[in-house]
Amino acid sequence: LNKIQSQVILDLALAGASMGFIAIFMCIQTGTLWVSLLAVMSILICFFTTNLLYRIILDFRYLGIFHILAVFIVLGIGADDVFVFFDTWKESAHKQYPSLSHRLSDVYRKAALAMLFTSLTTAVAFIISAFSPFLGIYTFGVFSGVLIIVNYLSVILFFPTVVITYHLY
Repeated sequence: LNKIQSQVILDLALAGASMGFIAIFMCIQTGTLWVSLLAVMSILICFFTTNLLYRIILDFRYLGIFHILAVFIVLGIGADDVFVFFDTWKESAHKQYPSLSHRLSDVYRKAALAMLFTSLTTAVAFIISAFSPFLGIYTFGVFSGVLIIVNYLSVILFFPTVVITYHLY
């Protein structure tokens, strides 16, 4: 048990280092600390929101080590979704729009659709694990699938407000 606990602590330290790396990489890519920190915060909140849905709404009781390590998965996918949205936003600066709301609407439609397909296929791939007879595998699959869906919803609902706030101020 002691060896397992030390490995989990090491893995969580690696998750923290991964979050730091992703935050720095986002800063470089987006050119703004504001967007990067709120994006990483949003990704972390997805993890806690998923845990709430998993335990209360879906009524799953088992939460294993792999569930906690799903933070690595959502960090990668969440960062990718943020990059898709923000790059679509930056690309839209080269077009003329009647208003800021028209610009956001155009960006939103393009980015949300692109992220929908990648997120949906990934979530379904995880949720298929629900048919496994092994407790650790099927609960991890459900947890990770819900995590990907929550992350997608977060990016399409929360992140546009971050981008607009950044743009205006």
